Amino acid sequence: MDRFLTLALAVLLLAGCQPAKSPDSEMSRRLAVTFGNNRLKAIAYPDSPIKPLLGTAGADGIWLPDDSKSQPPFAEQVDISCVKGEGLCHELTIPLGVTSASIHVMHPEETLWPIKSWNADSIIASYGPVPDANPGSGDRCQRHVLSITLASGAVSTSVVPTNEKGCEAFQKVETSRLIQGNFYVDTTPDNDAGTAKKK
Repeated sequence: MDRFLTLALAVLLLAGCQPAKSPDSEMSRRLAVTFGNNRLKAIAYPDSPIKPLLGTAGADGIWLPDDSKSQPPFAEQVDISCVKGEGLCHELTIPLGVTSASIHVMHPEETLWPIKSWNADSIIASYGPVPDANPGSGDRCQRHVLSITLASGAVSTSVVPTNEKGCEAFQKVETSRLIQGNFYVDTTPDNDAGTAKKK
């Protein structure tokens, strides 16, 4: 099952290797600079409303820091599925191992977000801090919050410091927004997929 899931996710990700629309140039530039491989590009779409169906709601895309000067630490394709009956949001992430010479599809990772509230307007889920974690560790010093606004389709995460003793190194609130879209690998000889060709 695990091998099948990995293969299925890799196929879905690599389907993005054939761009159907022009990439978001600002996002592509940020990603190329960040990860050092200008063949890794992204297509971005406008947010669209999320309509729960039979107690499930979901979104997918790419996490980008809200601060435009910050760069995402990793290239990750993300799928979020919230199930009201379970009381959980499942965040499935496919990390990409990116170097100047190659792009590797890594093993999928899952994060479980316990749902704190679900109403007609939004879904809020969070986890942490972990009181038993090592003193001074991020697990003990931070709380993670996932926010989904259903009407607009906006999805964000925040990492909030707990301000506990021994957590002085973790004072910054970090926020990221889920950009609806996907990565793709530009395999054209001139690395210009999705751009107008000169005649």
